[in-house]
Amino acid sequence: DSVAGLGPLGGIASLLLTPRVERWVNIYQLNRSIRHRFEYRQVIPCINSILRHKEEINIMTTQVVHNKGQNRYEIWLDGAKVGHADYSRMPDSMHFIHTEVDPEHQGKNLAGILMQEAIDDVRTNQKTKIVPVCSYVVMWMQRHPETHDLLLNPIEDAVAAMRARKTSGH
Repeated sequence: DSVAGLGPLGGIASLLLTPRVERWVNIYQLNRSIRHRFEYRQVIPCINSILRHKEEINIMTTQVVHNKGQNRYEIWLDGAKVGHADYSRMPDSMHFIHTEVDPEHQGKNLAGILMQEAIDDVRTNQKTKIVPVCSYVVMWMQRHPETHDLLLNPIEDAVAAMRARKTSGH
């Protein structure tokens, strides 16, 4: 049913290359079919990988710890520190300046879990306002309007400042 050397297109190619058969070929549909097969082979494994990561996180135990001595919130996964969010303390606010997750654990929503827990702790225990400086924190808080009451300044100011830093190369 397939033509040797044509891989996943063999089935389509065998129909097109059948001797003594005249066919009208809709190139648009042929292109869509080929692109769909390619995307399916590329996208589905990626989606499956993401789902495996989510299952892995659900099995593993995460814990967020406020390390006041180093001015950071840390996320631990099965007893190993895998990320942190650094802040600087000001008299009226906490400036979240840097967030990172170990490369082998990226894409597992650990930074999101870290930020949710950190924000919850600020709301419950710190009783202060937040200034998001780190681009991840800015974007995370922008996607979570329920946290905007903790902002010292409007989220639009943080977004503008982040964009200005990117265009200036800082």
